[in-house]
Amino acid sequence: MIDLTPVYVLLGIFLLCAAASNLRRGALASAAFWGLLGTITLAADFLPAALVGLVVIAAAAIAASGRMRAALPAKDDAVQATMADAAAATGSAFGNRIFVPALLIPAITVAGVFAFKAAEHAGRALATVQHATLLALTFACIVAATAACM
Repeated sequence: MIDLTPVYVLLGIFLLCAAASNLRRGALASAAFWGLLGTITLAADFLPAALVGLVVIAAAAIAASGRMRAALPAKDDAVQATMADAAAATGSAFGNRIFVPALLIPAITVAGVFAFKAAEHAGRALATVQHATLLALTFACIVAATAACM
């Protein structure tokens, strides 16, 4: 039977990467929020339930503090023009291929759900019905991210 542990490990790593990205740009509250969530996603099985609860409460307190904000856009007209030119160049370079990763996710997820539900090994299901969707979605996101990088 396929376990969900790799899914949670990937999610935890992703959340820690988001924390590192926020830390690099100086958004300390956002970095703490995503770092806490990434840590408990990776380590929740090994931590006491009370500690996980406290970490969730701390993350909620950070979110409720109002200090988590998106980065403000540059106010300099030259920077805004450069950003607009870069966006236009990127859009014209990729054309409609830019939508391929976004379209791969639902297509692969639907196909994967049916495949995981039907897949058996030695007479036993590879995934439970409840886990099939999450496993298929994870696989679809990995394929879409790989396609986006090409």
